[in-house]
Amino acid sequence: GAGAWWLPHNSAGEVTVGRRAVAPQDPVVSARRLPSSRQRRSAGDHERPVRRLPIAVVALVVLVSAGCRQAETTGRSLDGTAWQLTSLRGGEVMSSADPTTIATLVFADGTAGGSTGCNLFHLSYSIKEDSITFGDPALTGFACHPDHVAQGDAVVRALQASERFTKSVDRLELTDLNGTVLLVFRPADLLPLQGINWRLAWYGAGTSPLDGTEITLLFRIGGTLLGVAGCNDYSADYQLDGESLHIGAITRTERACNEPDGVTSQERTYPEVINRAESYVTTLTGLELHDGTGTPIAEFRFGGRVRTDRSD
Repeated sequence: GAGAWWLPHNSAGEVTVGRRAVAPQDPVVSARRLPSSRQRRSAGDHERPVRRLPIAVVALVVLVSAGCRQAETTGRSLDGTAWQLTSLRGGEVMSSADPTTIATLVFADGTAGGSTGCNLFHLSYSIKEDSITFGDPALTGFACHPDHVAQGDAVVRALQASERFTKSVDRLELTDLNGTVLLVFRPADLLPLQGINWRLAWYGAGTSPLDGTEITLLFRIGGTLLGVAGCNDYSADYQLDGESLHIGAITRTERACNEPDGVTSQERTYPEVINRAESYVTTLTGLELHDGTGTPIAEFRFGGRVRTDRSD
């Protein structure tokens, strides 16, 4: 479905782009720190319920983050900063964030939000000196790979357990009252266009990929793109001029595709839509293609980094 952000990979640790296995490139990820919640502190407390938030609401936080170029801030202020998760605590040990997802935390106008690496979230926060408190979280309900679900659940639990934070120019840490580090972040950057396996969320007038299909797009360094349109692979040349984009004639393989119903139509209409793209915008977690009027015609989500320095 449209919410599955998993990047397929094989036993050799290679990710799949189209029908090709491509060695994953280690993403540059680090982390800073997240805020905490003072409720639910006794051993007998139950976890607070998680509200489900419409994507249109929580996505606003992620889009706002596109304008949050990480700048050095003064004092204890977190407002207007954007962070990317690098490590989180699972039980007694810290582990690195999953490199096939991007988990973010953005602070804007008294609210915090971002992505767990699976679902988008939104919650209130308040700080006093080095203490931080988070409100109840609201999350979207995307279907994700089990590993990404597990990381997302761990991120939410860590946020709820966070009580203090420490921030520097290049690092944010969230800790509990005992000083145990729960989450670590680095300043977040906008994603590059090239070298990302983009996973289609919607195209045209808001059409999602058919259930049981996945549409991907990879811009390779050197001016070629490739992907899967749901069944067949496709490729084309492209040209960039700043944020202007021109995609040339798209060719695709001719595999017989009968299931699910409508996949043949999807494979025809999707290339027609992206051929109309004349510009693009990347955010902390996604890509939008725009037509000549600046209207979004397709939105993609991060699906992992891949090498683009070879053509095999």
